[in-house]
Amino acid sequence: MLILLSAALLLNEAGCSSLRRAERESDSDFYRSYSKKMGVSFSGTEEKSLIRASAGWLGVPYRYGGQNRSGVDCSALVRNLYKEAYGITLPRSSSMIAKQAKHVKKRNLACGDLLFFTIKEKKVSHMGMYLANNKFLHASTSKGVSVADLSDKYWSKYFSGAGRVHTPATGARAQAKQPPAAATGKKKSAAAEAVQPNPPKENTKAKSKSSSSDSSNDVIIVFDEEF
Repeated sequence: MLILLSAALLLNEAGCSSLRRAERESDSDFYRSYSKKMGVSFSGTEEKSLIRASAGWLGVPYRYGGQNRSGVDCSALVRNLYKEAYGITLPRSSSMIAKQAKHVKKRNLACGDLLFFTIKEKKVSHMGMYLANNKFLHASTSKGVSVADLSDKYWSKYFSGAGRVHTPATGARAQAKQPPAAATGKKKSAAAEAVQPNPPKENTKAKSKSSSSDSSNDVIIVFDEEF
């Protein structure tokens, strides 16, 4: 009886070991495949659902105010990714998303973190989502949904900071509360709130930041100087 029990335990252990090995090989194949597909060197620790969702949007054309695969803008892309991967609904505009996100230092960036860019001084007007190895996904006016490199001179010039929204992948309860609206003298229409400014084209020569005064209708985001 003891011999039979020992044999059963050994077989079970061997089966579990084989299953774990198969899972490791499957993970390796997954990250290798998506690294090749997206041109990003994934480490193997990134959230699979987010990578799948990101790959599914590659090539979608840019459309000002667009929110689906017929055309999408920068903030709508991020909203769709978080909805598909985590079931989280983020605010519509990049500045409102930036306001609710917890700031993350550039050296601590992880897959899924949000990147914010300011074309005009202190005003978030473009955003993307960090993937890995300094690469990020965004909706570009010239290339549509594509992968860009944060270390490129153009993007590093306009990079303002990064933020993190709590998700199941971060080990915290998802929080996606709408921040209070900025106080203004006039109310914006629903259409105006939904539409994002055109992000810069990557092949356009970088322009100097505007020194004009901030409008009261803009949400002002001031990032830590260490960003």
